[in-house]
Amino acid sequence: MSKWQPLETAPKDGREILLFAQGIQVVAHWDEFGRGWVMRERGKPKDQWVFASHWMPLPEPPATEVPDA
Repeated sequence: MSKWQPLETAPKDGREILLFAQGIQVVAHWDEFGRGWVMRERGKPKDQWVFASHWMPLPEPPATEVPDA
């Protein structure tokens, strides 16, 4: 697993990352107009700005197996 990195090194290309913000961990992405980090809530972007100090990439999702029918 990745380690926390300084926010200055975070990607600002629209991909979602994990942020450490105000004592909690949130999934967010950089606003396309460069206004700041936008938090995701229940799978959808939420119109709420996040003030973070560190970031890390999201982990890979677990492999899913399709059961035999």
